[in-house]
Amino acid sequence: MKKLSKNELKKLQNIELEILIEFDKICKKNNLKYILVGGTLLGAIRHKGFIPWDDDIDVSMPRDDYSRLISILEKDLDKSKFYFQSIETEPQYGLPFGKLRRKNSIYSEKTSSLPEDKQGIWIDVFPIDYIDDNKILQLFTFIKIFYYKTIYSFKCNYSYNSKGIKKLIFSIISIISILYSKDNAKKRYFNAIKKCNKKTTNTMINHGGVYLLREITDKKFYFDTIKHKFEGHDFYIPKDYDQYLTKIYGDYMKLPPEEKRKSHHLVYKIKFPNK
Repeated sequence: MKKLSKNELKKLQNIELEILIEFDKICKKNNLKYILVGGTLLGAIRHKGFIPWDDDIDVSMPRDDYSRLISILEKDLDKSKFYFQSIETEPQYGLPFGKLRRKNSIYSEKTSSLPEDKQGIWIDVFPIDYIDDNKILQLFTFIKIFYYKTIYSFKCNYSYNSKGIKKLIFSIISIISILYSKDNAKKRYFNAIKKCNKKTTNTMINHGGVYLLREITDKKFYFDTIKHKFEGHDFYIPKDYDQYLTKIYGDYMKLPPEEKRKSHHLVYKIKFPNK
């Protein structure tokens, strides 16, 4: 694994910011809703920009806007600099969310199912789906979609870096995935997603997020937004960011111990664009 120098990390963050600015420009032009989430939202609130040791940017948007984005990028994206990947656009892409990447760059992950030349520096774009308001039905739906999205990932040769109970669960699903074809797993995943979004509930979830059931929030989290500074630029964040950040990180304004201040991606190689 490659450990980034401070200079490399800063250059990486600058390119990710460039991608985010392009993404924001396209969303504003086409009235697409989005918000900063995860460590990016935490960085916006606590640092007014990147968490100093963070190596990625996370945004999310309602499924309808996400689907529109995929079509809009075909005509509005500056293809001399950027490209987009998702299940819908890339046959071997094994993740339930998209990546907007910088051309002429490499930031290759150990777990990726893609060849190195298709792993440009990226920002993650998460689609958000409706989910049942009832807690028991929420759990059932979550498990079903988690199951099918994981099977599809394995069929694309994506791997998971996990420990303990998560590693056991992924190992079991990996064995079961033999019973499915890639197309069948993809169809079942999207059928489950479509069923969730047929009815408008008061609750939504990021099925691609690493925080699992903690990703469930009130739908107003995604629709009641404000602008906030991130590295000197205005981007959209949830108005009720405190409840979300507290649920995910606890006392989020307190810096973690020194030994935990590190990036979380397992990266083999980094190459910065020369144009």
